Amino acid sequence: MDSNALANELTGGTEERPVWLEGRGGRLFGILHGAASDAAVVFLSAGLQNRAGPHRMYIKAARRFAEVGVKSLRLDLPGVGDSVDRELAKDFDCHEPGSVLRAIDFLIGEHGVKRVVLLGLCSGARAAVKAAARDPRVDALVVWSLPMISGPVDMLVGDGGGAYMGATKARAQLREWAPKLVNPASWYRYLRSGKTLKQGWGMMRRALIGFLPERLRPTSPRERDFLRSIDAYVAARRKLFCIYGEEDRIVRAEFAERFPEVVAGHSATWLHHVVPKGDHTFTSAAASAEVIARTAEWLARTYRA
Repeated sequence: MDSNALANELTGGTEERPVWLEGRGGRLFGILHGAASDAAVVFLSAGLQNRAGPHRMYIKAARRFAEVGVKSLRLDLPGVGDSVDRELAKDFDCHEPGSVLRAIDFLIGEHGVKRVVLLGLCSGARAAVKAAARDPRVDALVVWSLPMISGPVDMLVGDGGGAYMGATKARAQLREWAPKLVNPASWYRYLRSGKTLKQGWGMMRRALIGFLPERLRPTSPRERDFLRSIDAYVAARRKLFCIYGEEDRIVRAEFAERFPEVVAGHSATWLHHVVPKGDHTFTSAAASAEVIARTAEWLARTYRA
């Protein structure tokens, strides 16, 4: 890692230092933000984004959490940033939970942490869910823009896409396609693009499968693992804070369809928040700031000494 880049990263007002986690799966790298608390947040990679997070959101959040008295570890998962190199699949389940459990061991064994919160955005949130379902030492989940079902329609089912399109996504897709199906100009452009009728039918078939009951849809083993994990975690009424952007309509709707009781706040351990005008990665400064502020407030209420 470039020393100047590291020096630039370590500019917060609280103690921040690099740490390396050794293990059989290879070396992991992270930045530890110190705070006088027995609670710690572990930030998990959002897809191929490193420990800084989209538009440095993880850095800003970890420093804010330190201000309210909660320590953090911003972790590069395998295949990302400065951790061990590994080829990653291009889907929502590209990160496996094993490395997350190593980070929990590190915090509890070497830093006196007693309560661990896993936090991730998008695919990082799914890795957090799987790890929490496996490890009772996880006290809470904070999930930002957690995707539930729908993957890209042009991705193979085994690679994380296609047939696990949910009903919300399927309806939206069919509304988009309907006028094109009766438009000769649209067919002309489609065939001129080099795509075949077989490919077109394949995409249509995946949309139609979205209306089937979940048990009848073809899904990948990793998708089934995620769904079992999130169902079990919610059923146990463990601490869960979900944040979605208002404009992230498909992802937000699919979570609400599966867990209406969470959205309605039927348990004191669940909190659900929608950020006005926020997109999937909370790109605008206002949306990002609100996500960080709401999460920091929740952590302060729940974990500040």
